[in-house]
Amino acid sequence: MLAAAVAILAGLGAPGPPEALWQIGRTGDGFADLALAGDYRTYPVRFPRGIAYTVGTSAPDRDWPFIHPGPDDAWAGRGTHPFRIRFVVERVPRWPCRLVVETADTHSSQPPLLAITLNGTELARRRLPAGAGDASLVDPVRGRRSTVAVPFAASRLRAGVNEIALVVLAGSWLLYDALRLETDPAIPPRPDLAGLRAESTLLFRREGGRLLQAVRLSVENRGLEGSAEAWVSGAGGERRRVQLPSGSSELHLLIEPLRRRTPLRAGVRCGAGEWTTQFEGRPERRWTVFAAPSSHTDIGYTDLQERTFLRHCENTLRALRAAARDPAFKWNLEVAWQAALLEQRFPEEMPGLVRRAREGRIGVQGLYLNMLTGLCSGEELIEALARAQWLGRRHGFRVESANLSDVPTSAGTLPMLLSGNGVRYFAEAVNSQRGPLFAGAPASFKQSPFWWEALDGSRVLAIFTEQYAQAGTLGLTQSAEELGRRLPGWLRQFDRPDYPGDAVYVYGAFSDNVAMSPNYSRVAAEWNRRWAYPRVVVGRVDEFFRYVERTAGRGLPVLRGDFGAYWEDGAGSSARETALVRRARTRLEAAERWLALSSLGGTPFPTKALRDAWENILFYDEHTWGAWCSVSQPESEQTRMQWQYKRAYAERAAEQADRLYEAALAGLASP
Repeated sequence: MLAAAVAILAGLGAPGPPEALWQIGRTGDGFADLALAGDYRTYPVRFPRGIAYTVGTSAPDRDWPFIHPGPDDAWAGRGTHPFRIRFVVERVPRWPCRLVVETADTHSSQPPLLAITLNGTELARRRLPAGAGDASLVDPVRGRRSTVAVPFAASRLRAGVNEIALVVLAGSWLLYDALRLETDPAIPPRPDLAGLRAESTLLFRREGGRLLQAVRLSVENRGLEGSAEAWVSGAGGERRRVQLPSGSSELHLLIEPLRRRTPLRAGVRCGAGEWTTQFEGRPERRWTVFAAPSSHTDIGYTDLQERTFLRHCENTLRALRAAARDPAFKWNLEVAWQAALLEQRFPEEMPGLVRRAREGRIGVQGLYLNMLTGLCSGEELIEALARAQWLGRRHGFRVESANLSDVPTSAGTLPMLLSGNGVRYFAEAVNSQRGPLFAGAPASFKQSPFWWEALDGSRVLAIFTEQYAQAGTLGLTQSAEELGRRLPGWLRQFDRPDYPGDAVYVYGAFSDNVAMSPNYSRVAAEWNRRWAYPRVVVGRVDEFFRYVERTAGRGLPVLRGDFGAYWEDGAGSSARETALVRRARTRLEAAERWLALSSLGGTPFPTKALRDAWENILFYDEHTWGAWCSVSQPESEQTRMQWQYKRAYAERAAEQADRLYEAALAGLASP
């Protein structure tokens, strides 16, 4: 028995207003009376094993944190964080109960999916609305309040010890204001709909050899959970028994695929009550979603460079282990350097990577690093592309696609250089911060395939997407349920007459130097068992382009020219080092010509020394320019040490270029 018990005597007499059985926090106080108020970064230290709160002995300002992290929160170690509340009831109350969770705010772009269980049985899963922004982390007044109310039958409680657990299954944080458990005789004892909405969807399922289209019913049940009959009238609509949970829920009914806009009716019957709604059904494309999973490669930024190097080796090794377990598993190395790094640090693992690349299970991309192409000379971009081709030729696999991630644009000479190096397909994930590429472009350009043509007439099939790690944003790395919540709405942007074909591209899966999880392969398989369309294809980058080229390539638009330069101006923040690299680049280009001429007379050509010098130039002109905290914490260890590492690339390149330049002159001068 716990040290303190909550005496439950409510509901034994006549019906009355709601009566609180217990409460954590004061409603309307923001989070001033909760633990860690305004200091979220100390959560992992103070509560490393989650929360175990005992009503009657625990204190809100000591034992219940104001913030509840989710799997998207790297600062809290990702993963899930159970918040458990233990309480004792002496008698099970007569009237229905309701758990009320009042929040001061939620994450603005990745709101949490909150799961609530009672004594080990799930009561509800609720997606909380998006919040106001990070300012509320220190000032709850700047948040966007919301309330989650979960009614349930009192019989779910038991005399004695009970436990309610709250877990954020997906998304990011929520900020608590208060929680309470109450009884309320006004809660209807069976389903009682406060709202019903129906719409046709772009989901299709095969049943009995027939392809059927799904209609989604959105139900708001203010009563308790119970059985009901749901139906759709028209287009051969389905009628079946369903179990309606309390609160907001969705269910799908099937109809014949629509060929034109069609008026339809849907309804829900429970006992003597029936609720109906009218809506217009619409025909939909059968979409195929090509997801090309990878982890974004920053040389530093999130942590010291050497630690990020280890992370990408770990990711490649995880991918190799997953490929050995799952015949359907596929992965992409975002940049070719990831393969070169594995060969350097874990040479014994390279045969496994080569085998998977030859099988088409792991894609190796054509750019060595994520370059700021506006800083690069033509020779430097050739170097950035040649390294992937060297790898492929040496190990017997083809490299025909290239990624460029987390930069606003790329130079207009790139299609010519890609094509000249055997790369046919190009995907760029645009970071629009200070580089509004899509702002002045037609909607048909955004995340839509096109032919990018260079001045010499060479072409690559290309796509520019909005950001990277899109598979994670869409829930593919989490669960089929989360994918179902996010994917249909995202696909609506392509439901326009000018979008070519029936395939869309999902760029990457994991953000900046994030550890990969092979879970997306399982989620895709589960999704495809549920739905025929949209069909999710997890594969290499080139698989999307090959499909589009075959099915819609002739009708794609042709774009020519340059998309401008935006982030390249940042190199001016390190003017000395940038000047060193520009000078080194010029000297290397001259030295290569003269050394090649000298080699005709028998002088050995210094291939390795030249490659090493270009390597340092490539790493300097790569897009990562400083630590994540370089502006907010300019004197921090991360800021100083990451810059020392970056600066060393420039200084080494300058020294190497000078030596090679002088050696080239000496070679020309020798008899």
